[in-house]
Amino acid sequence: MVGVGPSKGWEHIVVRSVPRLASGEIESLPVSREIAGRIAGRFRTAILVDVAPSRRGYVLRRVGVGMTLRHDGRDVVVTTDSLDRLGIALGPVPRLVLAGAERELERAHLMARTRTFAIYTTPGVIRIDGRHLKIWLRYAVLVEPADGSLRTCVWWVTAEESSREPVREWVLMPRALVRDCALDVAAKRVLGRVPVSWSFAMLALPDGRPLPVPEALRDAAARDLPDPVEAAAFEHGLRRALDGVTPPVASSSTR
Repeated sequence: MVGVGPSKGWEHIVVRSVPRLASGEIESLPVSREIAGRIAGRFRTAILVDVAPSRRGYVLRRVGVGMTLRHDGRDVVVTTDSLDRLGIALGPVPRLVLAGAERELERAHLMARTRTFAIYTTPGVIRIDGRHLKIWLRYAVLVEPADGSLRTCVWWVTAEESSREPVREWVLMPRALVRDCALDVAAKRVLGRVPVSWSFAMLALPDGRPLPVPEALRDAAARDLPDPVEAAAFEHGLRRALDGVTPPVASSSTR
């Protein structure tokens, strides 16, 4: 169960995103606005972290992401294969939505890792200057060795590597954020008239405190850091940048 606390074996919920159709061509969807909104809001994405004590303080063991489904008043981690076992009945359209989300989440991966730090990156789409842009969302998770608490910064880079620019700003997120993820809908049409497919883009990054990225980290934040030395250097720079900065308190909670 995710809705009332971490799932078994996972110590922290980094963020739980609750989608909401907010703007764009919602009326072009193949189901009514009410049904589309209900389907979108039923599926949530949760990023979780497993932290454990060691002889040298708390360490980061795992980072994971899963699709959750609102069922009987709680969020349950589901896959298309687990629905029947969990006794959850879904119609054909919600099943297609879940299957599509699973395919996207399979592309998520760790792009940097140390004993007390990781950057977890997931695919997404954001609305920028009126158009939908494919991106990677990057979550940098820092574990405090003394007490196992977390601080998480998030930013985005374009999916197309050749068009990436240095990252100049990231957002320090509240702990265990429940995110109201407002979405914009865009339809792809045949002959300019008949909608045949749809894109769903977030309107903004998760809530939090925008902070400037130190100049020494701007280029590194835009690329993968598989080398352990590079990952450790980025962690050191991130800790210095956040020295004395406490995560903000979430302004509201979405159920």
